[in-house]
Amino acid sequence: MRFGSLLAFSILAYAYQGQAHAGSAPASLTCTPLTKGSSMQLDGTIPASEETLSLVVSSREHRYTLSDAGSETTVIESLAEGVFALNIRSRGFETTLYAIPATVKATPLPYGTDARFVAKLTALRPSRHADAGASYLYDDYVRDIKMSCHYRYEI
Repeated sequence: MRFGSLLAFSILAYAYQGQAHAGSAPASLTCTPLTKGSSMQLDGTIPASEETLSLVVSSREHRYTLSDAGSETTVIESLAEGVFALNIRSRGFETTLYAIPATVKATPLPYGTDARFVAKLTALRPSRHADAGASYLYDDYVRDIKMSCHYRYEI
């Protein structure tokens, strides 16, 4: 009987995972460049317990915004264990940010998490961003730009 209850609870917990809950919120993410000569920046909200994406990618006077509309977003996050990865596919191009595990410093909050880490960014150059339907070449991207990032999630 005990095994059946445990199995039922495990199935329910798995089915419930990933759904937005009352009082849920997106996480804020801000990243500034550490790579010399780069001016790439990220600033906005990413999905946490709620599917909300509004992330501005900028470099000097150029910028574009990644939003829920037309984007497929994957976030893998276990900051207490040094894991953070973000992948956004949007209108023919991809943006990837991943934390270097040894640099992740996570602080638990009463209702969330605050973390700082160094990450590597691969993104479309803001000066090359075009309307939907454009195709992009290898040189249209910046690759492995080191970023100093601040992540905060709180409900």
